[in-house]
Amino acid sequence: MVCGSQIDEKIAELTQHFDLKQYVTNLVEDKTATSQMNSECVQKLSQYVNNFETYQTEIAMLLLYSGRDINDLGRYRDCNDLDYSRYISFTVKGLPIGIYLGMCLPKECTADDFKPVSQQLVGVAKYIENYIPDVGMLKVDWTEENFKFYDSKAKNAENTKVTAGFIVAVSFFSFFIICCILGSLFECRLNRIKQKLQERSMSSEGTLDDTNAETGPSPADIKPRGAFQKFLFAFAVGNNSRRLIFGRGENTDKELEILNGIRVFAITFVIIGHTMLYSLRGPVSNPAEFLVWIQDISFTIMLASPYVVDIFFWLSGFLGCYLMLELMKKKGGRSQPYHFILLHRYLRIAPLYMATLFFFWQIMSMAGNGPVFYSYKDDYAGA
Repeated sequence: MVCGSQIDEKIAELTQHFDLKQYVTNLVEDKTATSQMNSECVQKLSQYVNNFETYQTEIAMLLLYSGRDINDLGRYRDCNDLDYSRYISFTVKGLPIGIYLGMCLPKECTADDFKPVSQQLVGVAKYIENYIPDVGMLKVDWTEENFKFYDSKAKNAENTKVTAGFIVAVSFFSFFIICCILGSLFECRLNRIKQKLQERSMSSEGTLDDTNAETGPSPADIKPRGAFQKFLFAFAVGNNSRRLIFGRGENTDKELEILNGIRVFAITFVIIGHTMLYSLRGPVSNPAEFLVWIQDISFTIMLASPYVVDIFFWLSGFLGCYLMLELMKKKGGRSQPYHFILLHRYLRIAPLYMATLFFFWQIMSMAGNGPVFYSYKDDYAGA
């Protein structure tokens, strides 16, 4: 890994050989760039330049609602509320950290008008890359696809159209929520019946005649009966919460519950590492801090995540083998067929995994709106 001093040396070398101001000047004077823009956009920009006093209010509002620095997205909603403006977002793809810029431009200008700028930026990126050859994570095969301009409002509208998949997802999760509500109500009813039986048995303990208490059902007999009741009870929030939080091991293997606790810490570690990684791909307002952060001790959370995954898998395999051996002991050395064990593990993991993917693919991608919200579906939901 390249340390901070080496990066500073590379930046100093780059600034010494690369005159950014002169490059931008040449880019502005390049007639081929403006010739590929539509005439309405060029005409409007020319009016702003040649008649500044006439359009000074419009120009001031466009500048006010535009970003002024890297990952400064400006004021997206305020720009879209203007009758004469269009919000265009600029994105650099392919880097480990996100680079964005929000621009509030005349409505005559579209995202396609900036394709010539993308071509010019490819040359800039390749030139800069010559001065940082030893930073592997910054080595990118630069093309125009790495520099994209989007009409954010139109792109968001395109990505949030109601599809058949969205309807199926909403129907599925609505059914799941209804089952959870009905299951929880059913659990409350069972608990109330158990409580009444306990109160009745306690009140009859001091009487001489206990025949009524003996002939009636006990609280332990109150269980879901029938396939429908068992199905509802499987969705009960209280019952599932207790099984999730409290240990389920028998007296012979309660000492192994600590390993399940370690698994919880391991998966939490992995989640934190992934959260830190993916947060960098968004519009971080101070991306230069990343160079400082990678030298901090907290960065080890991200670096250690792959090893924690190995620990989690090892513990899962160990506990799975232990439970299988316990089952064989109870059955006198006989075990279930191997394919039944694999099927059991698959049915435990796959439904939740697929439901989570389905939720983030079809519902989360429809649940927001913002200057770069479209990138969620394009980059993560696999549109």
